[in-house]
Amino acid sequence: MAPAFRGCGRHGRPHYKQGIARYTPDEIVDKASKDLAAVAEILGENRIFSGRPADVFDAVVFGMTILIYQLREMHPRLTDYARSLPNLTQYIGNLLTEFFPDLDRDF
Repeated sequence: MAPAFRGCGRHGRPHYKQGIARYTPDEIVDKASKDLAAVAEILGENRIFSGRPADVFDAVVFGMTILIYQLREMHPRLTDYARSLPNLTQYIGNLLTEFFPDLDRDF
């Protein structure tokens, strides 16, 4: 195998110690839950993040969070937590209704 693909980084450390793969599934859910809580806190009582109309930031947040809402079988605890955040759930619902009216809302 070529040296670049032996699994060691520039400083001789294995790549598995980088990124999300170094965490247990429980740690991943915990970190993601904290991220979702922060997003919900920043959103507050606003209908969307950036005022009117929705912009690129809203598109990014929506794109990252809709997967959590729709793919419950991947991380049920994380999906249940996200769905427990009323303002974030309303935000996702608002954008689904406005931009994707034909997409089923499973929550």
